[in-house]
Amino acid sequence: WLDLSGQSAARQSVVIAAPYRIDNMRILKLLPNGTRVEKGETLVEFDSTQLRRDLAQNRVDLKSAQADVEQQRAQGRLTEEKDLTDVMKARYDVQSAELDASKAEIVSEIEGAEAKLKLADARQKLAAAEAKLKADHSSDAAAVKGKEEARDKALYQMQQNERSLSQLILHAPTDGMFTLLNTHWTSPTSGPQPFRSGDQIWPGAAIAELPDLSTLEVTARADEVERGRLQVGQKAGMRFSAVPDRAVTGHIKSISTLASVDFSEGWPPPRNFTVHIALDQSDERLRPSMSGTVRVAVARVESVILIPSEPPFHKNSET
Repeated sequence: WLDLSGQSAARQSVVIAAPYRIDNMRILKLLPNGTRVEKGETLVEFDSTQLRRDLAQNRVDLKSAQADVEQQRAQGRLTEEKDLTDVMKARYDVQSAELDASKAEIVSEIEGAEAKLKLADARQKLAAAEAKLKADHSSDAAAVKGKEEARDKALYQMQQNERSLSQLILHAPTDGMFTLLNTHWTSPTSGPQPFRSGDQIWPGAAIAELPDLSTLEVTARADEVERGRLQVGQKAGMRFSAVPDRAVTGHIKSISTLASVDFSEGWPPPRNFTVHIALDQSDERLRPSMSGTVRVAVARVESVILIPSEPPFHKNSET
């Protein structure tokens, strides 16, 4: 026989993870491990205090940015109206100067020359007024666009925080059993632990899972020496600490080809092979993450008598 330490796990399960793209999250509430839940039920709730503050500031920023857009548009309309007035006046001056210049044949030569100079000056002022109208129009349009971009940025940030706020409560996507995962390292020597209320959590961290209990199997770890004695198909018996009155039988379904680092075995972590054991029968008391002992029959000797290592009973103080 070869004894291995194992743990139950479900082949099919839904992982409950922290939201992505949200920093500085802290768990406010989460259900106790092993709680049966229904679809839509609240599983985990994160602290939303800072995000609500940010969202309130976002709304203030958006309102201010929208006011800046309206103010810039109003200023642009005032500038355009003034420029249009200047253009109209310049056109009137040109028309008046053209009328005076048309009288050059009936007035003195000096007066005719002065009229032509006034006409040239009026046309130059008209060209300058039209150029200013065009430049101010482009400048005002650019200024409004800049204010609108600032407003759109504030709107996007507000919507982003609104989406983030809605993600701070995790609901059950299906019926199942809420099972906490050992993914939180508090120190290099303590090993992974489940998250608890008050813990800081990183984006996308796996918190728990909703396993399909009908797909339970056992995962064990074997070192290089033990790996050489194991083969797919070998019979195995399992006893779980949480179900001490029941032994469950099974067989080795698969063995990993390569060894991997096992951080659960202390420091420095050893490299072990992963052994998957399929259950021949189940028990309604079995749950994921239950630890136990796996005894694998690695060899069989036929037609032998088994002698106990100690006497089975004593009689008259003699064996």
